[in-house]
Amino acid sequence: MVEDGSSLEWLPSVVLPGLRLSFTVEARHAALVPPSDPRVGKIEAAYPMFRSFMRRFVNAFGLPVQPALLLIHKTAPRTFRFNEALFGLRDAISVSTVSYQRALEISRRSGDRVCYADAFSFYPWMVDNKFQGLACLTEAMAALDTVEGFQGQPMPSVPLASMGEEVIDRPVLEAILSRWLARFRSKAANPPDVALFRSLNMAHHACLISSPASGSTLYDIGRQIALWVAAFEILGHPHSGKTVNLNSVMDMFDRVDWLSREFRARRYRICYRNKVQRRPLAAALYARLYFARNAFLHGNPVSRKTLKIQSVGPTLFDVAAPLYRLALTSFLDLRPQPIEGELDPEAFGAAIARRLELHGYQETHEEALLTAWFGRDRQKSLRKKFA
Repeated sequence: MVEDGSSLEWLPSVVLPGLRLSFTVEARHAALVPPSDPRVGKIEAAYPMFRSFMRRFVNAFGLPVQPALLLIHKTAPRTFRFNEALFGLRDAISVSTVSYQRALEISRRSGDRVCYADAFSFYPWMVDNKFQGLACLTEAMAALDTVEGFQGQPMPSVPLASMGEEVIDRPVLEAILSRWLARFRSKAANPPDVALFRSLNMAHHACLISSPASGSTLYDIGRQIALWVAAFEILGHPHSGKTVNLNSVMDMFDRVDWLSREFRARRYRICYRNKVQRRPLAAALYARLYFARNAFLHGNPVSRKTLKIQSVGPTLFDVAAPLYRLALTSFLDLRPQPIEGELDPEAFGAAIARRLELHGYQETHEEALLTAWFGRDRQKSLRKKFA
């Protein structure tokens, strides 16, 4: 048994009681892990108080909850220990998960997917850095206490999120984690990396449940729509002294390597600043989202029809997340690398597998948008549009 913890290589940073995790997300300097991870076991062996803390989480009915845990490596540079880096990692994981799960839910409804980012919320109480008690530091409260009277609980407004590797959009997450390492390697970051994590933070909050109370109002959804448009605009901002507008974001979708012919045809009329232009389907969906945002925030008349795409079925709020994932596809230049030269069978097989993986995830998101736009009744025929 480790008595003083001096040999521990990984240290606990924050717990996520809303997440029932069955795998690990590794990011070199940090890792999101389940409580069964051997690194957690070593920490618990070194600090019995920490073990007691981890076992004091229950749901609203007193049943035990095993929270996920974010670990930091003891050699991690100081910049990776700041809140901005930790929240950036959380945002990367939550958005990669929720956007994919909402895409699946639109085209293949099941009702038990991880469709809200509340599961990734950091719990405010944590063991202090000396493992002597509990500490809480938020905008509203700074407090210290002992573990003996503690009883933690995940948010009661959303179900516990059971997560395996199949739940996350792996290609997007891997691309973002690479940028996460570059963004927080030092205080001087490249503007595109700053924009990416600024946008992901907006997207994460747009993925939260609109109201923790029983039910929500139309205006709650309108607020979430506003956050989504902000997330898109940060990604599509041209910088160089220019301002972002509807065209800036719609242009992003022209840089996506679309799989479906429907997303390449410029057949949809969009009137903006007294000019009519023709754009593909993704741009038309974003324009609807943009004009809905304006109606909500500018005090214009709004109703449930403001959010509708078809008379029934998914709304603009539903499609915002998968549409955002496809904007990330453009921003991250996420596309298969060309297979050039002669490769040995193993390398060739790996390249083909990577291409199929990328296309599989993107097809899921494209199918969700097609289903929302044309209706679920045409889902089988829509699948034939991929070429």
